[in-house]
Amino acid sequence: MIKKIVLVFMTFFMLLPNLVIASPIEITTYDKVEISGPDILLGDIATFSGEDANRIYELKQLKIGNAANPGNSIVLTNELLGARLVGAGGDYTDVIWNVQQPITITTKSQMITSQMLAELAKSYINEQVDFGNGAKEYHIDGIDLPNAVIAPDGKLTFEVKLPYGIKYNAPTNAMVNIYVNDRLYNKSNVRFKVRIYEQVAVVGQTLPAKHIVTKEDLHLEKLDTSKLKSGYITDIDTVVGLETRRTLQNGTPLNSYMLDKPIIIKQLAMINIISNVNGIVVKTSGQALQEGREGNVIRVKNISSNKVVVGKVIDGSTVEISTH
Repeated sequence: MIKKIVLVFMTFFMLLPNLVIASPIEITTYDKVEISGPDILLGDIATFSGEDANRIYELKQLKIGNAANPGNSIVLTNELLGARLVGAGGDYTDVIWNVQQPITITTKSQMITSQMLAELAKSYINEQVDFGNGAKEYHIDGIDLPNAVIAPDGKLTFEVKLPYGIKYNAPTNAMVNIYVNDRLYNKSNVRFKVRIYEQVAVVGQTLPAKHIVTKEDLHLEKLDTSKLKSGYITDIDTVVGLETRRTLQNGTPLNSYMLDKPIIIKQLAMINIISNVNGIVVKTSGQALQEGREGNVIRVKNISSNKVVVGKVIDGSTVEISTH
């Protein structure tokens, strides 16, 4: 029920001079109102009527307090409204008040759910992941989701950042910046586990040390490579003919550090020593003083001169020495 009140309480009365109101402005408050905040203006909680448009505009712009947090309410009794009007310092000499008691002022809000924040961050990570030739499969799982955020009324925009980049062997942190009407309102942190799956060469049966690998020894298996050391094998053909450095158990994901080129020159084996002198290839007989794999540098002895030199293993019968 609306009550006509010239002044809300006696202190407010005493502030006004004894004047005859020639052209009054009538202010009628709502009993319930929603506002966007962050300030409560007199114009937010009432309707105005009168002939003086400038005075009405001035009264509407009076700040009578701070709004509640988004989604919450403030209740103004007559006494509290009167105190706030006094504090606002307005000129109310020509005002007739119709105040509803009490006035409930609710600050508009919008809910940003935990799932929404997580999806924004996940989508951004997907955009940043390097899928390469498409052979990789990525799984992105949330392990630490943020709380829902209650934001003020207004235009929402979001910005996702990865402060430390994408981690494949540790949690990936994503920061979601929340803007309301283009102003930063809140930051939410989301943590993900990013896993990469690839077809990896796996040992199909126990292989002894110094075993020469064949295709039949291996098979491809989809594995989470974020848990594997770098150097894992995705193409079986690249390791066929290599030699195991140690015994490999059945089910072991194959890695380059587990393999080596086979020994193709035995110690004391007779070999050819070649050298390039001014574009002319010179070949002589020699003897390997060390065993060697392709590309190894070993000591060899020139049979003709008994001179010991070092050279690079080219194949199973040839060592090339440098003339520089």
